[in-house]
Amino acid sequence: MMRPGFTLMEALVASVVLAMSVAAIATVMAASHQQDRSSTARARAIALATQTLESLAALPLDNVGHTVGLSAYDGYADLVTLDDATARCFVSDVRSQEATPPPAPSASLDAVAAELAERRPLAASGASIRFERSVRVTRSATLNGAPAANGKLARIAVDVVLPDGSVVTLQRLVADIR
Repeated sequence: MMRPGFTLMEALVASVVLAMSVAAIATVMAASHQQDRSSTARARAIALATQTLESLAALPLDNVGHTVGLSAYDGYADLVTLDDATARCFVSDVRSQEATPPPAPSASLDAVAAELAERRPLAASGASIRFERSVRVTRSATLNGAPAANGKLARIAVDVVLPDGSVVTLQRLVADIR
């Protein structure tokens, strides 16, 4: 006579199917979390590069009085850490090999990164992201001309290296209209 219920084998098969389903869902969730973190880092890098580029584009090409000119930033490089736990930004390790600008440019770029950290929190996790930021300024006399130190045109390139090694590069052409 059959009793109602499940056999041991049926319960074991159901447990295995459930375990495989949970493992598949966990894998998808982990991949989704990694993709979200990567997208957040890329968005922050683009915002940092954009704000740095816009800040530099507002400067005159050459030093004027006490205002440091755009040319002083050529070869500038630093490390920027955006820390969401404190909503602060830390800029450290100026790694410029070619030129180290005077304190004013560095302070200006520090302010750009700090403003970004305050306006765009990362996530509730209190995570921080570290970027390497570098600036290149190439001056020329004409649009397609050879580089010229006293040219009236400048191409600003801002590179931001993400933690995974990928690079975000933004460029802008500015002109001296004086």
